[in-house]
Amino acid sequence: MARTDQYSGPGNAGLYEVVTLERMRGDTSPVEVLTLDEQSSRPPIDLRLAWNTPTKLAIYYTQPATINLQTVRFADIDIVLCGPTTPSLEACTTPGK
Repeated sequence: MARTDQYSGPGNAGLYEVVTLERMRGDTSPVEVLTLDEQSSRPPIDLRLAWNTPTKLAIYYTQPATINLQTVRFADIDIVLCGPTTPSLEACTTPGK
């Protein structure tokens, strides 16, 4: 799941894109696997997710953003992050990329 979190107030404003995964069995609490700081990115980062295989998640975004949290593996799932230098989501999900 991906969501946008926005915070405001004196000295603590922020806009973040957050990706979470949940296990199907056992503890199903969401676990954050990626957090991007979007507050300096204009236009929006256009975050996209794609499952290349049942154990490989590709996350693609189109505009520069600060990576605050990046998990590369969670519960037997490899997580690939592709940023603005990758031409497309398809290039991010192609094996060997």
